[in-house]
Amino acid sequence: MAKEGDMSLFNDVLEPFRRVINTDPPKDKLSSATKLNFSDSNQSLKEGLNNLLTLGKRKSSLCMNDVCTPEKRVRSESSSTPASAPPSPWEAKRLKIDLIAAKAQITKLESRINHQHTIRKEMQILFEEEKGSLIEQHKRDERALSDMEDRLQLIRRREQELKDEYNQAIKEHKEQKANWDREKAELHKQIADMKDKLLECSVSSKDQLSEMKKDMDELLQALEGAQSEVEILKGEVAKQTTRAEQCTTLRTQLEKQTFELQSVTNKLKELEYERDSYKDWQQQAKTAQKRLSNMAELEKEVNRLRSQERSLRDAVCNKLLLEEQVHQLQSRVDVLQPVQNELHEAKVKLASVESALEEWKSAARTHGVDSARGLSGALDSALNCQLNATAASSQAHSQLAQLTEEVATIKFERDKATSKLNELQVVRKNQESLIHRLQKRLLLVTRERDSYSCLIETLRAESSKWREEAENLKRDVAKLRAQRDTLHANLERIGAQTQTKIKRLKASLREGGGSRACPEEMQQLKQQLESSRIKLKRLKEEFTSSAQEYRDVCYMLLGYKIDRTGHKNYRISNMYAESSEEYLTFTLDDDGIEMVHTDYSATLGELVELHLHQHRSIPLFLSALTMELFTRTTMQQVQ
Repeated sequence: MAKEGDMSLFNDVLEPFRRVINTDPPKDKLSSATKLNFSDSNQSLKEGLNNLLTLGKRKSSLCMNDVCTPEKRVRSESSSTPASAPPSPWEAKRLKIDLIAAKAQITKLESRINHQHTIRKEMQILFEEEKGSLIEQHKRDERALSDMEDRLQLIRRREQELKDEYNQAIKEHKEQKANWDREKAELHKQIADMKDKLLECSVSSKDQLSEMKKDMDELLQALEGAQSEVEILKGEVAKQTTRAEQCTTLRTQLEKQTFELQSVTNKLKELEYERDSYKDWQQQAKTAQKRLSNMAELEKEVNRLRSQERSLRDAVCNKLLLEEQVHQLQSRVDVLQPVQNELHEAKVKLASVESALEEWKSAARTHGVDSARGLSGALDSALNCQLNATAASSQAHSQLAQLTEEVATIKFERDKATSKLNELQVVRKNQESLIHRLQKRLLLVTRERDSYSCLIETLRAESSKWREEAENLKRDVAKLRAQRDTLHANLERIGAQTQTKIKRLKASLREGGGSRACPEEMQQLKQQLESSRIKLKRLKEEFTSSAQEYRDVCYMLLGYKIDRTGHKNYRISNMYAESSEEYLTFTLDDDGIEMVHTDYSATLGELVELHLHQHRSIPLFLSALTMELFTRTTMQQVQ
């Protein structure tokens, strides 16, 4: 019992250390540093030591009560002191071992945490690269969409212009017809009036018959001229109507031809799809090998993403330069502010001088004098008796001349200051407009940044979805390969079994002793052969159906149909191609995959130069080709 109590107490003491050692951090939070807390373990350790000491005291007391003699009991009672017994060396050694194990576990956990930190940094770098690539792809998509919108606007504008021309021609035709009807009615009215006048003239006076005949002839000539003009107008109207009918017929023919062309292309695509689906069962194993060549394309994509990240960093540097230019312009505006204040003070001084001049003029008017000379004459006439009047008048003349000179100089300075103020105002307006434009541009940049952040979130979700689909496809490929390997193994095993059975049957036939068992074994062999054929047929059908499904899914998702034409040669046809002759040929070599020159690739010079020669990216080239073919087909459908 004492030993069991000691072990339970020892286990209670070591339990906190075991909890701390065996507590592993959750897998999803290994990237963040975990702080180990030993406060609870220290507290529990102290409690365990206290329990151990109390148990030791109890044990010693029990032993003293049960085993010792009364004399020893008296001695123990007399010699017992309040000092506690120290722990045993075995327990201290065990505690040291556990403490060393705990420290080793702590170092191990710290190393794991550091490793997780490095993994998190690498994942963050990869995420930044993918973010840059997605932003570049978004810019290219926006440029393509803007080009498509411009083309659509151009087509709509042309259609509207043709409609306006057609409506204008119809309107002119109606106006000409109305004018012709009006002139015709007027001519008929004039003819009727002339006939009435002719009858009246013939009745009233026969002398004027010759004159009336002449007038009649003139009127007939005018009528003939009018009829000829009417015929000309009729011809023009007929021409306009024929042109309008030709336009309508051409439009209907164009619509019919586009509809027929679309139906023919759809039929051709269906026929090509049926032909390719008929050939797919021969090329399933070949297409499975083609999927292994995508690793080189992924490496190229990683390099392209890194280059795009560098370009994005350059754009951030350019943004910082623009912000520095805005700060410089603001400092220049602050420098020009005291100059404007000085100009305002000069205007105030000029206004004070002009008010003083007006006061002088009003003082002269109060004395009945309108000019400075009149004022001097009045003063001379009033003070002609005094000798000092001349000196005062000369002094007034000199002061007036000085004032006029000062006024002229002040006006000149005012004009100069106003011109300078106008220049400064123009400069200020330019600076304000520049600041306003920069603020707008900064606002647009912030909005574009927010839109890019939203787009990045959506692209992250899409990228995760595409990664999941890629993982699913890889798993499907692994399953298909495993099925293929099992099929090959089953075929080899069945072939070996059949060969051994055939050899055994031949040996038994030669010996002649197994004549009774041969028909039964032959029947069993036939049944096994038939069952193996059925099983092989089922596996082949399942393999063909899964491969066909995978091929159809790739065609619907990526828009390209891949056929193997020879050893390491592949033909790619686009979903939006107009004819079966529009295809690309690629060959696989040790360095990667290269495009073979064809008649159709010769027509794609710009795309080949931009994406293959400059960017060196086949996926980017194929996506750009898909966008161009899609825009072409949509434009044809709109027309």
